[in-house]
Amino acid sequence: MRRLALVAVLAVLPAPAAADDAAVSRNLDLLLSQTAPDPALGRIGNVAELRRFYGARNGRPAWWRDGAWSPQAKAAITALQTADRDGLEARDYLGSDTAPLPGSNSEPAIARGDALLSAAMMRYIGDVRAGRVTPSTISPEYAVYPDRPDAATVLADGLGAADFGAWLLSLPPADSAYRQLR
Repeated sequence: MRRLALVAVLAVLPAPAAADDAAVSRNLDLLLSQTAPDPALGRIGNVAELRRFYGARNGRPAWWRDGAWSPQAKAAITALQTADRDGLEARDYLGSDTAPLPGSNSEPAIARGDALLSAAMMRYIGDVRAGRVTPSTISPEYAVYPDRPDAATVLADGLGAADFGAWLLSLPPADSAYRQLR
């Protein structure tokens, strides 16, 4: 009987209010305008590139829409969690201090999560497209200097893609040598 009463009470309590998208945008702006950025953002990615990315979006969150994490956010997290398929390490993108999608409805936490996921995805884009290490740093015999993509532009294009999952799958090189190395 007590359980039924508890369920009845919980049913009539209001659900926690979803974070306001405009407030998340304001918190993103505050986060990215700090002279000393969040250490996790600097560890994961390039803060100047992140500022440029959100500037092009007029400060709008990339992954949080209409009071919830987007399906693209969840797909991006899955891609980062399985980065080992491409010879990369998930912990480089999803470190212990970078809980990617906070369960909290706090606008500052959501803004931080949005920025961290964008930074992680931009780093992943660069790594999966150009590699983590420039081959010539291993040996001068390897005179290969891969071009790093403009990850902010690539990510913006991906977020605008009709099929985000297909876009994620298109990030690694498509040549047969790469597929064989996988």
